[in-house]
Amino acid sequence: MVKAAVAARCYSAVVMRRTLKILVRVVAALIAGVAVCAGFGLWLLSRGPIELDGVAPYVASALSRDNGIATQIDHALLNLTDEGRIALVVRGVHLRRDDGGAVLTLDELALQFDTHALMTGVIAPTSIVVNRPELRLVRETDGSFHLGIGAPSGDSGWGEKLLGDLMRPPGGEGTLGYLTDIAMRDAVLTVDDKSLGVEWRADQFDLSLERKSDRTGGVFHAVTSGAGFTGNYIYTLADNNLVVKLSFTDVNPSVWASASPSLAGLATLAVPISGSITAEIDGEQLTLRDAIWDLSVGQGVLKNAAFAGGALAIKDAKMQAGYDVANAQLNLGVLAIHLPQGSIDMSGTADGVGPELLSGATPPSLDLGFTIAVHDLKADDLPTLWPYYAATDTRRWVVQHINDGVVDSFRPRSVCISICCRMRRSWRP
Repeated sequence: MVKAAVAARCYSAVVMRRTLKILVRVVAALIAGVAVCAGFGLWLLSRGPIELDGVAPYVASALSRDNGIATQIDHALLNLTDEGRIALVVRGVHLRRDDGGAVLTLDELALQFDTHALMTGVIAPTSIVVNRPELRLVRETDGSFHLGIGAPSGDSGWGEKLLGDLMRPPGGEGTLGYLTDIAMRDAVLTVDDKSLGVEWRADQFDLSLERKSDRTGGVFHAVTSGAGFTGNYIYTLADNNLVVKLSFTDVNPSVWASASPSLAGLATLAVPISGSITAEIDGEQLTLRDAIWDLSVGQGVLKNAAFAGGALAIKDAKMQAGYDVANAQLNLGVLAIHLPQGSIDMSGTADGVGPELLSGATPPSLDLGFTIAVHDLKADDLPTLWPYYAATDTRRWVVQHINDGVVDSFRPRSVCISICCRMRRSWRP
């Protein structure tokens, strides 16, 4: 009996070992097969996209689920992204809202999907790249902004609907519930400023967007009229606040002076300007709350009839200022202008800077209060730099009696100028 039991146990051990060996070989074969298939698939993808038009209806159906949008896709193919990832590329994407309206057609989308969601039968993209879309940003006469996508005649609010959907955090449900990364590449951006009566066009515009539970943000880059602009933005859900920062280098504003009568004043600034502008925008109304800017100016010429010969040469300058929309106040922290000899420093406030001024119109009134300091300035330059309408009697005396030498330092207590709608000026030292 004992020998039989021992023999049975030995036989069972032998069978177990043989079974394990077989299982190991099967698993190894499966892994090898998967590796071979994956390698073959990657090799095929490296040679070019693989057409998958047969799955286009299924993807369209998945993208249409529970979001009030009907989707139709012309073509689908599998492709490798520039980062070496596998993506499903769909071309000819037609979107129609269930409540009617114009059809939005997108040229090409590259989709990546959530693996865990796919295992449960949910086709939900985690990343979308939109290639070559047409975007339109409109600034109305009341200062509000509106975003459009596609042809202007057929937008029907698509831009604002998609923007609203993407600004919400990913909830892990529905078509956009797993979507965390969106990018737009090689887009054409048209900015229609109805207040200024001018339209800008950027033929190269790229944007990225990252969705998180409490905020949405990203970066962008645009090229227009030979000038490059980069920036970033962040939208926070808690306070419904959108902050946009725009940076640029060696932009010459005078090149846009002829674009619209409201921009004619830019002809004064025949200088290269670099720096950044940060704007805080109401996330619901899309209206400006406040703004700050930090600018540096390179060597060039300020053109204005107030200067002798109609121009003033400068070596460089810098400006730091902020705009408080609620109080209609411009706060000038510093304006430092360095001339070929000497420098001028200014700081102060301007009250009454409302939407009329920002749209290029004349404001009802302006109250300006500045502190001015002059250093190492040639006396011969005083008539050029001193406006003819400011303290006329004092200016006349200075021009007649001080016409030689250098002004080492001059700092009046303050300069106050009140401007009414007829542009009448008065000076009070």
